[in-house]
Amino acid sequence: MKVDTFLGLSDDLVFKHVFSNKVILTDFLNSFFDYIHENKKVMKIRVNTDERISGDKRKYKVYYGDVMVYLDHGEIMSIEMYKQFGLREFNKSMAYISRKFSNQFKRGKNYQNAKKITSFNIIKTNYYESNESLINDYSLVDKLDYQVTHNQCLEMFLIKLDKIRDIVYNQDKEDRFVRWLKMINAKDMKELQDVAKEDEVMESAVRLMEDFLNDEELQDEFDKITDIEYYAKLEEKRETAKNMLKMV
Repeated sequence: MKVDTFLGLSDDLVFKHVFSNKVILTDFLNSFFDYIHENKKVMKIRVNTDERISGDKRKYKVYYGDVMVYLDHGEIMSIEMYKQFGLREFNKSMAYISRKFSNQFKRGKNYQNAKKITSFNIIKTNYYESNESLINDYSLVDKLDYQVTHNQCLEMFLIKLDKIRDIVYNQDKEDRFVRWLKMINAKDMKELQDVAKEDEVMESAVRLMEDFLNDEELQDEFDKITDIEYYAKLEEKRETAKNMLKMV
């Protein structure tokens, strides 16, 4: 028996496949910069998936970024999709960008030439339950006067999908990012197609997703994952029932 689950853009494998497309990712990132009123325009990008982020010593962890983006103005972005996001994932994300930042400095390279590293995390759950913002922006600040440091070498964004259902969008430029998030958070194919309707780039994302999910080898992999998740949940329920009986 398998769990009948809609695999949309919020599935990490699907997300990585669709948003590694340069046209789609460029549109998505520019919509984000418009939404936060940041004066950036991405014209050209280089995209790597599952990029190895190594340390200098064998004992250190090796990290693999889901989607690593090299922007035309020099900034490097690590883009990740998380179904669960807590302290472990927060620290993991910080480790990713810290390692990527330090790996820039080969022997003899000038520290002044460092490129900014940004972690862009789309999360299904709210990291801080009391925080109602759609976007959280973590940067280096001066704790005495709470001013952002002049040179932002590291930055982490949390984009919280649990907040997107209550936000209404229209066709304005700044609302395009909200529309993308509603696509990512769609509960079924009809909702996803309705959001993407009559938009060339978004409809191409839907087609790319459908082609990816219709691949027979990939379907086998998803079936294996679904089986594992189903039996893990079943075992968890059994353990809960046993513990409740012990309390009676």
